[in-house]
Parts: sequence; structure tokens; C-alpha cells
Amino acid sequence: MTMADASLEQLVVRARRGDARAFADAIGRCERAMLAAAFGVLGDEHAAADAVQDAAMKAWLSLGRLADPARFAAWGVGIARN
Repeated sequence: MTMADASLEQLVVRARRGDARAFADAIGRCERAMLAAAFGVLGDEHAAADAVQDAAMKAWLSLGRLADPARFAAWGVGIARN
């Protein structure tokens, strides 16, 4: 199975095992929603893009705390919003 064929949940499971590429693909699938959430709070495209970068790093560092891999997208959006 290629990364493109993997479900978001499968990518998150692989990322939890240390697969950075799977994590990058998972973030890529959620990026638009994360950007929209950050833009809604910040009102600036560049600041929103920076916030998403920060959120991605926070998500990577705390991925083990995500209880349900199926909730990754909502979790990522929440991090970007805050």
C-alpha cells in the first residue's frame, strides 16, 4: 500500500511508530482545515500559515497523547485554532 492509498487513520498509526513521512502526509490531508481554523482566529494568511507550522510541530511532539487516531483531523484543527 502506498501513502496515497492509506487512510488518514492508517497514516496516524504509522506516524505513531515514528514514520515522519506518514505524519507529513497526514498533516497534508488536514492542512486546509487547519489553515481555515487558524485564519478564522488570526485574520491573516501569513500568520495562519505560521500557526499551522507550529501546530504541526506540536502535534508531532504530542502524537502519543492522541487517544483515537480517527480523531487526528479534529485534533489538528483544534491545535491550529489554539
